[in-house]
Amino acid sequence: MNGVSPDINTFPTDLIDRVDIVTGGSSAVYGSDAIAGVVNFILKENFEGLELRGRGGVSTYGDSGSYQLSALGGLNFAEGRGNVSLNVEYSRQNPVFGSSRPEQSLPQGFLVVDSDATDSSDGVPDRVFLRDFRSTTISIGGLISIATPSGACGRVNLNAGSTTTTAALTAPFNCTYLFQPDGTLVPQTGVRVGLAPNGNF
Repeated sequence: MNGVSPDINTFPTDLIDRVDIVTGGSSAVYGSDAIAGVVNFILKENFEGLELRGRGGVSTYGDSGSYQLSALGGLNFAEGRGNVSLNVEYSRQNPVFGSSRPEQSLPQGFLVVDSDATDSSDGVPDRVFLRDFRSTTISIGGLISIATPSGACGRVNLNAGSTTTTAALTAPFNCTYLFQPDGTLVPQTGVRVGLAPNGNF
């Protein structure tokens, strides 16, 4: 890849008059880098006046807005022997996340819920299609498996220094807790599905 290739995104769009593609024999004029051909961006000459352009739009869901404003101005001077042109452009594309789409907001797929020791089936499906499942080992804010003395999964604060939290770091791991922004832990809710030791909720 040529390290000095121009970034065409920096070209003033409204000042482009046309784009010429030249193939065959280009290397004789442009050098060995032009063996395959040359793309020439031809800019407008002697542009005079003011040109404004704008557009905008949103997705079907009312998000992911895109906006673009452009202004082009030009002036001839010295009886047409000189020209000055200025092009200013602003564009923005608002981000959109998969969680904002109904078909992507909830994890869904086939989970392994049974495993046969032999090739013969025991009549129980090995995989079932489930929606809105959560991993028992992965969470955006982090998670921890805790065995509470009471066996009940309640709200926990690791900074509290209580005997409940210090004793909770030993097996068996009865409860899965999710870290919250304030440092507290809340129990993972849902029905446990899938094969041990990980599975899903």
